[in-house]
This record gives sequence, C-alpha cells and structure tokens, in this order.
Amino acid sequence: TRLKGYRRHSMIIKELKIRIDSIPPSFLIANSAIATNYGTSRIVKDGNALFKELNWHTDKGLTPTGEKEDKTYRIKIYPNLYSSMQAFALKLNSSLNFKHMRYMRKELRYRDAFLTGTTFAYSLIWNLPLKNYAGMLEYTIAFHELNIIDKSLLNGELVKNKPPTI
Repeated sequence: TRLKGYRRHSMIIKELKIRIDSIPPSFLIANSAIATNYGTSRIVKDGNALFKELNWHTDKGLTPTGEKEDKTYRIKIYPNLYSSMQAFALKLNSSLNFKHMRYMRKELRYRDAFLTGTTFAYSLIWNLPLKNYAGMLEYTIAFHELNIIDKSLLNGELVKNKPPTI
C-alpha cells in the first residue's frame, strides 16, 4: 500500500483482525472426519494428520499409499492431533485461496450473525476438491449435530448471545 503512518497501520490492523478470527469447531471436526474416514485412515494413525496437508519436494512426511507417478510430495506429520488442527486453521486464516471465506466471516460479524460450520462449508465452495464436498460437510455437521459445539464454551455452558469480538 502507498499509505503511510497511522492510516497504513490502521489498514494493516483491520486486515489482521479479519485473519485472526475464529473458525467454527463443527467445520473443523466435520472436515477432518471426511478427510480421514472418521479418523481410521493411515495418515491419522501414523502421522496425526487430520487434513492431508502436503509437503512438496522433501522426504519428510508420510508417503501416500498407491502413489506411483508423482513422488515429489509427502503428507505432513504432526506431533499430535491438536497441532494438525492448528495448522489447518492457520491455513484457512492466512492462505490467499481462502480470502473470500475470511471476508464472508467479516460480513457475518458485521451483521451480528453467529458463525456456524454449515455457513463455512458453503463459503469454501470455490476451493473444495469435490463438487459435492460442501454438501458432504453440511450433512456431516447436521447428522452428528455438531452445530451445538459452535455455541458452547469450554466451561460447558451454551452461548445465548454472540461471543465477544476482538
């Protein structure tokens, strides 16, 4: 940007607030369930990888089963499941591919709407690997009633109003 001083810092802070906002837990859980066959796949058991994030041009990580043509990538390995979840959330909040998702989240915050996993599923429709992936996410969230997680706090209470903003 060509802005200088306070105006530049103000714009950067606004952009950072858009990037560091929360992601609905139901979305993360449903996404990891679909990507790993409900935690039964080899990448979860051997590498704590919930989202099949890839390392390119390295020998670090798990070799994909059945891959014979492209040997230039590996599936990232994590020390625990929480680290895998954190890495995926960071990817959603920082990658250029998910910019429209962040701005949709900003709009929902502006309108005082509650963030849910199903809303996120359809916000990513342009970046999903399968045409019906958003529907699969919505079904998984609805079938397992994961939206209730989006409204809960760590102390076990339900949120009646929207959570405090940053």
